[in-house]
Amino acid sequence: MDRSDIQLILNHLNLSEDCVANIYHHGSWVYGTNKPNSDRDIFIITRSFYQNPLQFWTDFDYFHQHEVYKLLDKYDVCIYSIENFEILLENSYLMAVQCVFLPDEYKIKEDIDFRQIYLDKYYDILGLKRAAFYEMYRDIKLYNPKTNSDDPLHNSMPNEHRQSRRKHVLKNLFHGIRYLDFVDQLIQTKSIYDYKRVTYIFNQMKEILGDPGDQSSMKCVVEFVRAKSDEFKSRLDTLVPTDNITGTFEAQITFDCTQNPEQVIEKLKRACENTKYNLLLIQLDTKQGNKRLQQFMTSSFHCGEYPSIVQQIKEEAHQHFQEFNIIRIKIKSSTSNVCIPQKDIDMKLFWNK
Repeated sequence: MDRSDIQLILNHLNLSEDCVANIYHHGSWVYGTNKPNSDRDIFIITRSFYQNPLQFWTDFDYFHQHEVYKLLDKYDVCIYSIENFEILLENSYLMAVQCVFLPDEYKIKEDIDFRQIYLDKYYDILGLKRAAFYEMYRDIKLYNPKTNSDDPLHNSMPNEHRQSRRKHVLKNLFHGIRYLDFVDQLIQTKSIYDYKRVTYIFNQMKEILGDPGDQSSMKCVVEFVRAKSDEFKSRLDTLVPTDNITGTFEAQITFDCTQNPEQVIEKLKRACENTKYNLLLIQLDTKQGNKRLQQFMTSSFHCGEYPSIVQQIKEEAHQHFQEFNIIRIKIKSSTSNVCIPQKDIDMKLFWNK
């Protein structure tokens, strides 16, 4: 970028150079996805103590309200105080985290080494994974499959507007993929060493969409992105497991006792004697005014780690009760187990599959 524009930007914002600690140039010009007329994204970190507290979205402290100053017809500028910028780093806000690892040529001014501050105080691999999954979750939600060529609202929309929205969705979908890659690099190397590593995926997305593209090709793009997203998420799941729960699990086994119920129940009682399996529940069929035994349930407790314990419980159950007709096996985790998701957002991002 033209370094001489910096003073013009500061003048527009009524900022003196002395009160500015760091200036980062990030965005498409760094990722290699820019066009000659693309805007340039600027983060300015000030020494001011008077910036308002960050107002985060309600789900968890990540996305937040912030003002973007559009200056000189080519710059999108965000301003944060040192304190607020550190809060963003602490929350693994990836747009901020990526700035501290930028190549020197994109660090317009750097009085404070936030990179070292981040690594010493705020580097958190679970927080990074949560942030990347949330970015992808948000970007996928931008695509609305209900808006299709048969939708009257879609048909009434000007063609230029539809094209603009497709480009917006395309750009944000790639943001999600790129952040998954950034987090992969950060977890493995504590750095972002290649900002263009997945730029080829953006080119593939544009080829799938076509020019100008339509709703059908946009749907193909989304399917492609979902597949790529699953690949990256699988890698991150390996690096930072978030679905392994260790502790005690209750297995409830339900049997079909509709045929010869009294005989089956007596056999079940004998099968459960002096074992870890306890008889729990009788379910009755009261239709026709005629009570008839339908189902019987057992309960047992097992120690181990999810998900591997699931297969273990199933194999034990089918081996021990091989003479019976098992309808289903339900496994419950104790609330005191290790790695139970503590936050609603973790349940949504890591367990909602």
